[in-house]
Amino acid sequence: PEEVAGRQKAMLMVDGQPKKVALMEFDISTLNGNTRNEPLQILSATLRLYSMAQSEFGGYVSMIPGGEIDEWTTNWNNSAYGEGELGTDVGEFPSIWPDKYYDMDITHAFRDNGPLPRSFVIRVGSNHRNGVMYRSRDGGSKNGPRLILKFAYDPDVNKNLAKKFGSNPPTMAPTVKVTWQDAEAPDDPSRRYFNYD
Repeated sequence: PEEVAGRQKAMLMVDGQPKKVALMEFDISTLNGNTRNEPLQILSATLRLYSMAQSEFGGYVSMIPGGEIDEWTTNWNNSAYGEGELGTDVGEFPSIWPDKYYDMDITHAFRDNGPLPRSFVIRVGSNHRNGVMYRSRDGGSKNGPRLILKFAYDPDVNKNLAKKFGSNPPTMAPTVKVTWQDAEAPDDPSRRYFNYD
């Protein structure tokens, strides 16, 4: 935690000088489980970060499938993700403002790469001297980093998962017979019954 504007806040700091990177591990093993019921594909994946500072550049974002970190002991000197393994580039945050959410679509990082990883690390780095700060999850913050995933399931294989995690795919034709019914006005309509824009 560091003191910012008189309040204690836990931050993920990103800077080019001195060099600082933010690392976030996401465990999705409980979602795909590497079982036969795993999602056929990820429809969308969104990284959401909450900015705590203003900067002309919010940082480069990359993804390391299968990556792991220990949030209690990982630091610049013992991490492979400082200047070593940078992962697959997924995008960048342009200028950011404090007290705002910033979303990045990272769906493409999950497509055509074989089975879903059980976990991965998101790395945010910069070569600018900009002092970016994002809110961490420390203290149970509701503004901590979020990964928002939408899955597609084959409803014929697992209807329960399809209902729980996403809607069934659209049918080729209506599943109910559509019939036309003329509207009937009430015998004694109120003044507000006929209401047109």
